[in-house]
Parts: sequence; C-alpha cells; structure tokens
Amino acid sequence: MAVLVTGTGGVAAAQSAPGATPATTQEAAPPAPAPAPQPAAPTAQPAQPNAATPVQQPVEATQPNPAQKPSAQPKAQPKAAAKPAQEEPPPEEYVEEMVVTGSRIPRKELTTAAPVTVLDRTQIEKTGKTSIGEILQNLPEQSNATNTQVNNGGSGETRVNLRGLGTARTLVLLNGRRHVAGGTGADATVDLNAIPTAAIERIEILKDGGSAVYGSDAISGVVNIITRKDFSGTELRAYSGLSTHADGLLYDLSMTTGQSTERGNILFTAGYYTQKDVFAGDRDFSHYARSYNWNSRKVSTSGSVYVPEGAFFVYDPTVPGNATWNDLLANNPGVDAFFRGANGWREFNYTAGVPEAGGDLYNYQPANYLVTPSQRAHVYSTGGLRLGTNSRAFYEASYTNRRSSQQLAPEPLSTAGEDLTVSAANVYNPFGVDMTPDTVEVLRRMTEFGNRAFAQDITTFRIVTGLEGRLDESFGPLKDWRWDVAYNYGRTQGIETKQGTLRRSRLQNALGPSFVDPSTGEAVCGTPEAPIQDGCSPLNLFGGPGSISQEAVNYLGFRGTARGFTDQTAITANFAGELFKVNPSARAVGLAVGYEHRREGGAFIPDPLTAVGDTTGNKVAATEGRYYVNEGYLELSVPVLGATNPDTGDLRDVVEVTGAARAFNYNTFGSDFTYKFGGRVSPIPDFTLRATYSTAFRAPSVNELYLGQTDSFVGVKDPCSDREQGSPVDAACDAQGVPDGLSDPRAQERTLLGGNPALKPETANIVTVGVVLEPRFLKDVSATVDYFNISVGQSITNLGTDVILNACYPTAGGTTPQYCDLIHRGSNGLITTVNDPLTNVGGDKTGGVDIALRYSPQTRYGRFGLSGDATWLQKFDRTLAGGTVLHAKGNYDLQEVHTPWVAILGASWARDELSASTRMRFVQGFEECQNNDCQIHEDAPPPVLRDVSNYYTFDANVGYDLATKLGNVSTQVGVNNVFNARPAVVYNGFLASSDATTYDYMGRYFYVRLSYTYY
Repeated sequence: MAVLVTGTGGVAAAQSAPGATPATTQEAAPPAPAPAPQPAAPTAQPAQPNAATPVQQPVEATQPNPAQKPSAQPKAQPKAAAKPAQEEPPPEEYVEEMVVTGSRIPRKELTTAAPVTVLDRTQIEKTGKTSIGEILQNLPEQSNATNTQVNNGGSGETRVNLRGLGTARTLVLLNGRRHVAGGTGADATVDLNAIPTAAIERIEILKDGGSAVYGSDAISGVVNIITRKDFSGTELRAYSGLSTHADGLLYDLSMTTGQSTERGNILFTAGYYTQKDVFAGDRDFSHYARSYNWNSRKVSTSGSVYVPEGAFFVYDPTVPGNATWNDLLANNPGVDAFFRGANGWREFNYTAGVPEAGGDLYNYQPANYLVTPSQRAHVYSTGGLRLGTNSRAFYEASYTNRRSSQQLAPEPLSTAGEDLTVSAANVYNPFGVDMTPDTVEVLRRMTEFGNRAFAQDITTFRIVTGLEGRLDESFGPLKDWRWDVAYNYGRTQGIETKQGTLRRSRLQNALGPSFVDPSTGEAVCGTPEAPIQDGCSPLNLFGGPGSISQEAVNYLGFRGTARGFTDQTAITANFAGELFKVNPSARAVGLAVGYEHRREGGAFIPDPLTAVGDTTGNKVAATEGRYYVNEGYLELSVPVLGATNPDTGDLRDVVEVTGAARAFNYNTFGSDFTYKFGGRVSPIPDFTLRATYSTAFRAPSVNELYLGQTDSFVGVKDPCSDREQGSPVDAACDAQGVPDGLSDPRAQERTLLGGNPALKPETANIVTVGVVLEPRFLKDVSATVDYFNISVGQSITNLGTDVILNACYPTAGGTTPQYCDLIHRGSNGLITTVNDPLTNVGGDKTGGVDIALRYSPQTRYGRFGLSGDATWLQKFDRTLAGGTVLHAKGNYDLQEVHTPWVAILGASWARDELSASTRMRFVQGFEECQNNDCQIHEDAPPPVLRDVSNYYTFDANVGYDLATKLGNVSTQVGVNNVFNARPAVVYNGFLASSDATTYDYMGRYFYVRLSYTYY
C-alpha cells in the first residue's frame, strides 16, 4: 500500500518508502475513508523511495536499526492501528506523493534535478547540540555566519550562510513558507534561535538556486525547516551541558504534546533554554590578544593603547605649555608617546605587549565574552481540521522570547577621535597646554564607568492560517489537483540597551576650563565668572585608575535604550496537479502555479543620544521603511521516459525535464523575472545524472535601502602608518598628501556605514551538475557527487574598510589607486573616518564540489553506519568596483574563511537498547597575509604570509533506550570536542585571534540528554 503525503502549501512532509512506516502527515485532500497505517518496519535512515534518491545526510549515518529502539522510530498510533482493515481504499485510488524542497509539484519519488540534503530528527540529536543554528553551521556547505560566539559585532543571533555568500543570500523557510527576520529591528535574515528545536521533524537544504520557485534571497540555497505535525502522545525532554572549564552551563527543557485523529490534528510544544557565558580570560588561547610580526615571524602579546593609567601622543612638540610640560619633553628627546607609570609620566612602551610581557598595553580580553549568554522561551503549535471530504483548515502559531547580552572592556576614549580639546585651564591638566586633536591626543580606558554592556530583549511572533484541499471528480480534467491559500504574518520586535559609553556633548564641558571653588574645595566646570551649573564635574584623564570622580561618572554616563521591529505579511495561493502523459511509460506532466503578495517593513530607532551622535563609540542614525511585492510563478515537470523498477515494481523516471519561471513587481525598483531549467537521466536504478541551470535574485532589504548612517570600528591598520620610504605604499600615501613619518598605533578605524534607496536587486546565475550512485551489487552503499557554480552580480555590499585602504594605497607599483575619496584624514594625517555605504558593485563567484558517502549494513552485531560529507572549494572570487578581483579561496583577505576543504565523517552503531556514535569535523588550513593582502601583483614581491593550521574536532556519544508500559525513556551522554581542540590561530581575526564563525571557542563539552515519551 502506498501513502499520500503532501505538505501544507507546498511543504515537504514526512516521507515514506516501501517497507518503511507510512507517514500520516497532513493531507491536502485526505482520501475518504482514511487508510489503516502499516506497522512500523526497520529502517536504517530516512526513507528513500527509489534507488536514485538525491537526499544526503551530512551529519552522520542515521541511527541504525530503529525497530529495536522504540524511542528512535515513528510509533504506531494505538487508535489508528485499531481501525478496521476494510477502511483501506482501492490501490488505484491511493498513490504515494510528496513535495520536495525546491519544487511545488507533488511527486511519487524524492529524486529531483537539484541536490537536496536532509537532516532528520535522529541526526539532529546525535550532534549533541540544541540549537538549529549550531547544527546548520557545522555543514560543509556553510561558512561565515554569525553565532553566539560573536561578542563584538553580534547581538545574540544565529544565522545560516550557505556557500559563504552571505546570510541574506540563503532563504530560510518554515514548513515551506517564509519566516519573519530576527534581530533588533529592520533585519533581513532569519534568526534561527526563533525556531524551537523541539518542534522540528527534519531540515531540508536545497543546494541550488530557488528564486524561480520561492522568490527573492534563494541564491545560494534554501533551508526548509519542517516541524512535527501528526504526533499523538506527550514527550518531555531535558538537556544539560558543561564545559571542561566548569563554565558555559546550558540547559534546555521542553514539553511536546499532540493528538492526531481522522478529523484533524493538533500539536503543542513549549520550552525554555539558557546558555551561560564564557569569558575570554578563562581560556589560555584567548586570555591575551596576540600580535604577529610579519618580518621577524615572532608572536607577542598584544593589547590596546587605551590604558586605564592614561597616555597621550604628541603630534606637535612646539605647542607651548608650563614647566612640567617643557621638562617632560626636554627629558625625553624624540619621544612622542607618554604613559603614566607608577613614578610619573614616562615613555609609552606600546611595542612590547601587555605588562606581563614587559609592555604597557591594556589587556582587554578578560573583560570580553568568548561565548555570549542568552536565554529563550518558546511556544509553538500547529494543527488542522478536516472540512468535509476534500479540504481542511490549518494553522501554525509560534512565540519566542530571546534575552541575550554582550560585554566589552570599558570605553576607550580618544580626544582626537572624538574631536575634543583638553583645556590648558582644566584643573586636572598638569601640563598647562591646550591639547587639541591636531597637537596632543589623550587616550584613556574609562574603567570607572564599568564595562560596555549590551543587552537584547527580542520577541518573535508568527501565525499562519489557511485552507487546502483537492478537487473532486466534478472538476473533470482537474480532478485530484491540489490547492491551498494561506495568510502568513510575522513580527519581531526588540529592545536593546547599552551602557558604559559617555555623553560626548558633556565631555567637552568636563574637559574644558575648570576651577576649584574656594568655599567648598571642590572642582567646578567653567570659570569663576561663568561656572557650568548643569551638574558638570571636571574629568580627570591624567590621574590613573580610580581618579575619575563618581560625580563625573554620573554626569557623563548614561543608559541608552533602542527599539525596533521587523514585520512580514504574505498572502499566498498555490495550485498543482497532473496534465497529461508525454510517454505512456512515464508519469504525467506535472504543473504548479501560484501567486504571492508580500509586504516587508521594519525600523530601528536608537536611543536619542546615539541617534544625534551625542555618545562616544558608535553613532547610529534611525532606520525605517517598507516595501511590497507581487509575484507569480509557474513550474513544470515533464517525465519524458519511464520504466519499472526491477526491485520494487514501481514506476520510475528514466528521463525528466523540469522548468520554472517567476515574474515579480517591487514598488522599490520595478519588475523583472527569473527562471530555472533542470533535467535528470536514470538509465538504470543504480545511476542518476542530474543538472540544473537557474537565474536568481535578491531584492534590497529595508535595512539596505534605508539604513541610517552607522559607525563601525573595523580592525585594520592604516597602510600609511610607519610605512617604508620609497615603497609603492609610500608613493601612494605621498600622492594623497599623507605626511611622512606618520605613526598610528590604533588597531581600529572608524567606518561610516549607510543605506542607499537607489539600490537595485542582486542577480545570480547558478549551475549544478551531479550524479547519484546506489549500486545494487553493493548493498547499503550510496554516494552523491555534485558540482556547483554560482555567479552573483550587482552585489549589495560594503566595500570593506581594509579593501578601501589597500585599494587606495596598493602595495604594487603601477596599480591605479581606488576609493581614495572615501578616506578622510585630519590635519595631522590620521584617519578620522572611512565612508563605506552600501552599493551595487562588483560581484561574487564561487564553485566547488559536494561529496556524500553512506554505508549502513545490518549485521548480527547490530546496525553500523558510516558517512562522509565534504565540500571542495574550487574558487571564491570577489570583484570590486573598477574590476579588481580578489581571489579569496585559501586565504583570509576578506576576513572570512574560504578554505579548500571542509568535511564531516561519522560512524554509528546500534543494537537493541544501546547505541553509540562519533563524528569528526575537519577544516583545512589556509593562508593569512600581511595587511590581509594575499593577492599576487605583477612586478611586486610575493605577499608575506603564514599558514593557518588544519583544524579537527571529534564528538562522541552513547545512548540507551528503554521501553516500558508507562512510556519510553531515552538517555544520551556525550562529549563534544573530545580532545579540547583550540581554534586555529588567525592573527588577523577580529575575535580572540581566530574566527568565531568557523571554530569552536567553547572547548571540550560534556552533556546529557533525557527524554520521556508517553503514547
């Protein structure tokens, strides 16, 4: 008996295969009467309906022999099993059909022309992780996505980035429909933390362009998260973990209950998740920032020139001062950097590292989070009700609240960076000199104000409701066509607070003239003739740690609160069915058509002081805007030739041709269309050849169109600082009027980011070619090899501060400087700002090969599972404005990891109640170069580079399942990163001298998972 399986509104539903437990998932048009389900049968991995299935399981081989493990397999519903057998309809009226991610046409087999990877619920649990984002970020096809290890620059979110092309180019769906973006406001991509793990049945990843079927954003692929639906019973789950350093405590609690009957189904899940913090100072690899000398090849500790003791840099030694000033300069001839030591002011030793290494730099690492803390509470429900014989009503509803925080070292204040002057008449200025931005720059770590702290309170709400059904005999040739209409509304709203920064407008008062009131003996801002009466207290930047008074802290400090939202409304309609047969031996031609109207809106309103720039640190202007789109699509599947599968007797496609097209109209930029063609050939069940060609697009988001001008402090070095005289860089700096002898010790430069309402959509061309092998003479073996090539044009992107600087001051002679107009310097030559607005410029090209292998034999010793998944990167090229191409494969020039090989190898075993599995993740090493420039330039010496080491982590777990009359109890104990592998050292990396989006910062992690299920 075959089973009808279709998902709501084109959603891929639970899959069934000969010999496997038939799925009883939501039916678009439930047959009447309903069939009796078959008893559960052993299955080694997610059901594969034909010998040439394209699905892959990249995490590891699925749990072997689930028939012997009651809690690891679908359970037969007691009530359903009791149905009389005579209710089963005639076979000719009941055929197996399913909807696969990447297509909206129901089909009898999972094989499509496009490559799809499937992670089922068992595989997800075997990773030992509780966050969907963490699981997806370990895929070989994914790289460089933000996660909770990103402290400086993150906001507690976790996203997915297929092919490393950017999170905005990966479309995330929930049950085949769009999900509202996450974040603090006006965001463009889904925060995976908003989707509860307990509700997930499986995840399907389309590794191909999907814009013709799904619309904007589906350039590098589509992640379709499928939730549980037909579950009858109650399940309680608990997870807890702790690192080998006794930090990073995590616990995840959830409850799921549901009921499924002939009339309908309902499922409800609720849960609570908490992840405690880990500090950078508690790991030896991150306790200090590290610096690499590209000439001597020596490594030293590094730190910040913003020190609690106070320091200043003299740019004009001729500026007049008092005797103390004159004596200091006279006693330190040629010295231009001074530090307040224990015995007074002396030369600033900022080249020898932190005090432990003999230098004066400030070690900011211990104050920073290495893993940021967060907590989440969620509620999710889905269900449906049959309306007559051929239609049903359905809904999905979810609510998630996330609270997260980040912490940085106390505010680093630069008077030059904030355009402030320390008055010669300030009571705390011991030198009697007006310290203007052009003459003397004062630096101070403002420890009295506490650490800079950022916190988010974000709520995501989503509801989907609609009708679906199947046309009956009265519709003639349209009999059995499926239809659905749905309303989808989602909203994310958030509050973000920050503290530890200072009010800039008040700083000048506190650093201006001041005097000591003789009647009180207290310092007062202003002059005796014109005192400042707004609570101002003079600021002491020269007295060392603890010298700033509480009155000054109260006057200058503030707590800012920002608010924002993102909302999404979509109305969709889909219609799909069969037309006619091209060949009597093949399936009928399939057609799907649909329409979508979607509205996107968002805003981010910073606190008033930040909005007007009255704060130290990052300035942020408000972002707010909306747009809408109308779209229609058509998809066609033409089976040209078919044959009978000799093993199962089922009809299989030998040759199939597919096509899809989508037309769209945006109120922001107008109309266009996108399309896709594909085909597959399977002359024998053992072998399938498949290929696709598609165009795709990504419309500019609200944030990209209307982003307010925003500060970003980027970790780069001014190429004109301490430059070699006579070099090409020196010539370029001279041409731009940068003075010789410029020395800039700062490790970050202020960059101004901003939106652009004139942006056009990104465009892309995607090609995939692959083979699927499941040789019948090698039982339980399967393999897939897929080549991909993606070319993105009119990229919506920032150029990047390092790219701008390196392009303006090239290291190769004869290279024409670019982007110099975006760099702004003060009269002393120091960079004040770099402008980097969003623009349609250049493009990205990437290509490579995905490989997947499976072997899952059943033996008398149990079922074994072996798996391997790898991605080989052929290229990753970024074309800049002006035509310069950066080849980023195998180097860190873009401050992203684009390594040649990433792989996951897994092994598992199960027998009776016991199970065990292990997994290895491999990230090949790459090169990093001086100034992030590994490019080969004509007539220039080769780049100065170092090799970043290969990286391996190993995970392992064991499980025990016990079936009792009172329910099923499952236990899993495991260790992630068994050998406590440190992240690879990347000295140009922004966080902990490594890359937080690629490597594990937590270290060895022990966990236990318990579950109890009652049916």
